[in-house]
Amino acid sequence: MKTIHLLLLVLVLTACGSHSRQSSQEQKPRQTTFVFPEIPEMLTEPEQRLSFLIQHYWEEFDFADTTLLAQPDIAEQGFVNFIALFPQAVPEDLTAGLDSLVRRAEPHL
Repeated sequence: MKTIHLLLLVLVLTACGSHSRQSSQEQKPRQTTFVFPEIPEMLTEPEQRLSFLIQHYWEEFDFADTTLLAQPDIAEQGFVNFIALFPQAVPEDLTAGLDSLVRRAEPHL
């Protein structure tokens, strides 16, 4: 009888230990702010940097993660910051940036 209880205890502890390892590996850190694309260092002119930023602005945003859309500090503020770049941008970059936004968001609508 003691052997059965000991065996059950070992099985339960093993099952609990493997669950905690698995869940810790699967969890990603929770995103709390909008992640901007990293502008290459070789782009030194402000116009070049702005062009790159607008065209690649949405690359780090995961449109499939609906929890991000419900967080104003991430999705809403990211969109507001994107719009704030418009007055300084040339029309071609705006078109490319908006196309990128629509292309990335469309599959998740």
